[in-house]
Amino acid sequence: MKVSIIGAGRVGATAAFLLIERGLCEELVIVDVNRDKAVGEAMDLKHGSAAQKRVRVIGTDNYALVKNSNITVITAGIPRKSDESRLDLAKKNAELIKEITRNVVAHTSGMILVVSNPVDLMTYLAVKESGLNERKIFGLGTMLDTLRFKSILTDLYLDSDDVYIIGEHGDSMVPVLSGVKDIDMDKYLNLIEGVRRVAADVIRLKGATFYAPAVAIVEVVEAIVKDKKQTMPISVYHDEYDICISNLVSVGCDGIRRADIRLSTDEKERFLKSARIIEKEIKKLKD
Repeated sequence: MKVSIIGAGRVGATAAFLLIERGLCEELVIVDVNRDKAVGEAMDLKHGSAAQKRVRVIGTDNYALVKNSNITVITAGIPRKSDESRLDLAKKNAELIKEITRNVVAHTSGMILVVSNPVDLMTYLAVKESGLNERKIFGLGTMLDTLRFKSILTDLYLDSDDVYIIGEHGDSMVPVLSGVKDIDMDKYLNLIEGVRRVAADVIRLKGATFYAPAVAIVEVVEAIVKDKKQTMPISVYHDEYDICISNLVSVGCDGIRRADIRLSTDEKERFLKSARIIEKEIKKLKD
């Protein structure tokens, strides 16, 4: 299994470390415009991998080395500031993501996982730019929000097994709670505000979020590598809206497939409202 990561920043480097630790790849390529940073990260990772099975790790600024990658993870982009919404990043990162996508698809037809924010908009641009089958290119979406929500619920000893966040990776995120039995709906819904705030809190306190995003990335990659057919909230292209937005999908070695999970009437309405927000932002990008 060959995995490439575009972006040698803290999210990309931490994800690379976890991929090696979990034994999910035999070859790992890290691409960054800062070649020295990419090479240095690769050297450090390679030294550590010697304690386990040998992994070929390459750091480079040359996209040709992503050739034949089974999965490429795009983490590159301008980072979010604590007082900045994910949607504020859109115009800053748009041209960069389109350029990266062109460079990746020139050398591999493998799957692409978009992580760069705002992830729904960047995934949309990557889908349109790549020309790939929509089952093979998708975004991290609300996978990270779901992990954050589960973390809050676990701290409060509340059931988190069948809880997901779908919709926008942003303020209009939608909790999916209909799979949880005997639930106090108001209690769960009140906790969503904490999920919306927590990323900004972490950024304010330590400057950036990277451990949790890296775990979310590796969870998706592992589902692909091990063909888990696992239900995950992933940002995917919806042709009925012409947007990318997180929905529940099955993730396996052949990419993503829509999961057969029924939403409540309230969840459907919240999802449509979230979709309209993303739709407006995509129109702004096109102007």
